[in-house]
Amino acid sequence: MNCKKARNLILLSDAGETLSESPEAHLRECAECRAFRRVLLASQDLPAASPPGNVLENVLREAGRRVPRRPARPLSLPRRPRTLLALAASAAILLGAALFQIHLRNFSGPFISGAELLDVEQQAAYVQYATLTEDDFVFNFLMASPDEG
Repeated sequence: MNCKKARNLILLSDAGETLSESPEAHLRECAECRAFRRVLLASQDLPAASPPGNVLENVLREAGRRVPRRPARPLSLPRRPRTLLALAASAAILLGAALFQIHLRNFSGPFISGAELLDVEQQAAYVQYATLTEDDFVFNFLMASPDEG
């Protein structure tokens, strides 16, 4: 058993706890832990320290007084020009980003469809098949394929 564990057991036994193991074997071998136990036992014989009678009354009386509060500082602009410039730049960037998002949501300008990127023959086929349903497309595919056997 080490000294730390033995001292914890000594404190627990002093507090009236039931111990699962006893520090007695360690106390026979360790002079420092024996001294620790002697000091602990001697401290129990000392009278309990108590404050003078009027201390408690003074504390309670003082606690009843209102604690003065500092006045709240009004909101003020930063004193340094760099800080003010940084705040203005940040606000401008946030405002610009918000306006850009609004513009993108409302934008319905010209757009290029997939068909406009094709050559003329492919555009004709795209227009021909763009309005077909899946069933129509399968039917046309089957009709255009040569019969097997």
